[in-house]
Amino acid sequence: MNVEPLVSDEHLVQLAQNGQKNAYNVLLGRYNQKIQHIMYLYTGDHANAHDLTQEVLLKVYRYLKDFKEDSRFSTWLYKITQNTIKNHFRSLSQRIDSETQFANEYVMPINHSPEHQLINIEFGEQIESALLRLSDELRVCYGRHIFDGKTYEDIAKEMNCPIGTVRSRIFRARKLLMSFVRQ
Repeated sequence: MNVEPLVSDEHLVQLAQNGQKNAYNVLLGRYNQKIQHIMYLYTGDHANAHDLTQEVLLKVYRYLKDFKEDSRFSTWLYKITQNTIKNHFRSLSQRIDSETQFANEYVMPINHSPEHQLINIEFGEQIESALLRLSDELRVCYGRHIFDGKTYEDIAKEMNCPIGTVRSRIFRARKLLMSFVRQ
């Protein structure tokens, strides 16, 4: 079956839940780059971002049959992405804690590095907090582009402002989010 790219996410979800593999491919093709971008924002590493994106796509494939239309597909997908990020850093933190414990017991004690302290922060709360610290204009532009997949042009029309303003707001939002997450 050939699935048109203009078909709604909800319709693609229904088709995919009914076994249409092409619908699943089109649906995830819409979000693959966004997920990778989000993962890169939080990991700063292309290889990790790629691996985590694949993990998200596998989870979506595995659990799509359980998706209820209580929320939008993009919201559900973002929640899976957010939980995957949390789990990644929790796992990384546990591994580092284990290595630190070993080092403390068998090697001379080390000071906690800034990286170690950052990893131990509850990452999900930090992400949510960072998003909430953005002004409404920056958060709306960033969210509409990253999470809803809107083009700069679409956002400019919706917000009744020049496209350059949208570009600037999204750029500033990215910079601020990175600085908030690193604090």
